[in-house]
Amino acid sequence: MSIVLAASLLAAVAAGQDTPPAGEGIAGDMQIAQVTITDITAYGNQYRAGGLPHSATRAAIGDRIFTVIFFDRCRAGANGRCNLTAELSIIDPQGRSDEPQNGLVWQFPPPPAGRRTMGQAMFGVQLGSARSAGEYRFRVVTRDTVAGTEITTERVLAIGAAR
Repeated sequence: MSIVLAASLLAAVAAGQDTPPAGEGIAGDMQIAQVTITDITAYGNQYRAGGLPHSATRAAIGDRIFTVIFFDRCRAGANGRCNLTAELSIIDPQGRSDEPQNGLVWQFPPPPAGRRTMGQAMFGVQLGSARSAGEYRFRVVTRDTVAGTEITTERVLAIGAAR
């Protein structure tokens, strides 16, 4: 089942929930969905079919893990372009975090409002054998530097022993 970003966020607000669903966020008009995947082929198939790809909830030490940002609405600057950036932090089961990864999500004119758009940045990591199994938090801070807003989203993956 595909999830429509705007609909799921609006449903959460209408239901009186204080926070949007896991991995999603809203600030002003901007809406963000963070998708964390381990199967790049399935991801491509889901995206081409028009749905928001499902986020992984499990992986193993040594798996390649990717995080992608989808957004709806950004504010254009004087040059007619948005400037969305993202910072990914991975927090291990002991609460330690590696050096954050930074990426450019969007630096083009705003896409039409109400249209979920995949950002340019795709963060990729591979947890090495020195890592311990447990719950890892993939936290992304997405910033609209023109509007001066930021949204923090997070996905939790249960990471098991190497396969």
